[in-house]
Amino acid sequence: MNDMRFAALMLVLVVAAMANVLWKHLRSPRTSPKSAEPKVTAATTWRVHLNGIAVATIREQAVADIERRLNRQWWLGMRTAISEFGTFVRLVAISMAAGLAIELVLIVLAVQGDPLGSGHTLHAVFCASEATLQSGWRLFWQFGALFALTYFVVALGTGMRRRARDFVVEAWCEHVRRAAQVAADGNVSLLLTQEDVQLWRRPHQIAVSRVRSH
Repeated sequence: MNDMRFAALMLVLVVAAMANVLWKHLRSPRTSPKSAEPKVTAATTWRVHLNGIAVATIREQAVADIERRLNRQWWLGMRTAISEFGTFVRLVAISMAAGLAIELVLIVLAVQGDPLGSGHTLHAVFCASEATLQSGWRLFWQFGALFALTYFVVALGTGMRRRARDFVVEAWCEHVRRAAQVAADGNVSLLLTQEDVQLWRRPHQIAVSRVRSH
C-alpha cells in the first residue's frame, strides 16, 4: 500500500464517518412548534418533572426571563465549546492508543504463530536492510492509523465516547430548579400536554411530539 492509496483510503473513511453522523442528525425526529401548532404564551404553565415525576409548575414567562439572563453569560457557551473540543481531543488520543494496542497484539500473535519461532522473526528484523526497515515502519504506522481511524469512526457513530458538558443547559436547569423551588438532585424537565401533542421545554426551544392514542 503506497502513500497515495493509503491517503485516499483515509479520506474515504473520514468522509464516510462524517456522512454517517450527518445522516443520523438529519434522521433525528424534529418537530417545530409551528408544525404542531402548539399554543405557548407567557402565561403558559409548564409541569416541572424531577426524574420523571411532576413536582412543581413554572410559567413560560419565568423560563424566558431565565434564558434572557443566560444570554448575557457568554462565557457559558465558551466553556461548552472548550469541553466539546476537549472531548474530541480525548477521543482522538484514545483512538490512537487503541489502534496501536490492536496492532501490537496482532504483531505478537503473528510472531508467536511463526513456525520457525519468535527468535527467527527477531533475527530477520535485526538483520533486515535499511530499505526493508523503512518499508516495515511505513506499514506499521499506516495500519496503526487505519485501526485508530476505525476505532474513531465506530466510537463516533455508536456514541461510545465521553459526553461533553453543556454548561448552558446545566445553568438553565439550575435556574429552573431555583425558580420552581425544586430539589437540587435529579434530572429536571419541563413538559406540557396540549390536545394530541406533547411539548418539551428545552433551553431556547420547544420540542413537540405527537401523543399516541390508545
